[in-house]
Amino acid sequence: MNADRDRKHTATMMLTDARKNIVAVDPTLIPLGSWVWIEGFGWYQAQDVGGAIKGYRLDILSDSLKTAKKWGKQERFAIVVPPNRES
Repeated sequence: MNADRDRKHTATMMLTDARKNIVAVDPTLIPLGSWVWIEGFGWYQAQDVGGAIKGYRLDILSDSLKTAKKWGKQERFAIVVPPNRES
């Protein structure tokens, strides 16, 4: 299944739901499954990726395109807590 075409699931196959505080990340920099604290918004989990999400850029899943456009592009401080990967 191509995650870019499936609007009901994230790249990790989690159902898309804005109430779940999901954020899209560049997985070469922020591992999927990481917790991300975003200034002014709180905790989100890195469960998705996107073609335009390159480098230190995040995309918060919102409930509608209207809400996303209202938020717009913002600069915020963020802290990333990678998932526990035991060897």
